[in-house]
Amino acid sequence: MKINNPVGDNIRKYRAKAGLTQEGLALKSCLSQGYINQLENGKRKYTQKTLELIAEALCVNASDLLALEKELQRR
Repeated sequence: MKINNPVGDNIRKYRAKAGLTQEGLALKSCLSQGYINQLENGKRKYTQKTLELIAEALCVNASDLLALEKELQRR
């Protein structure tokens, strides 16, 4: 059974779209690769600050990382 993890899924999607590995995103966002991995896999909670750092590194809005898949398809 898949855990509902829209934020982690969005981080993974935008990271892949940017051509970044988890390590590359970690370096750009000043976070650890382990933290990025745990966020993407729903094993760790995010904070507003970490979401902002990740969004900035991915050149997207933080709200894009919070959007549900159906909302993203409408954009």
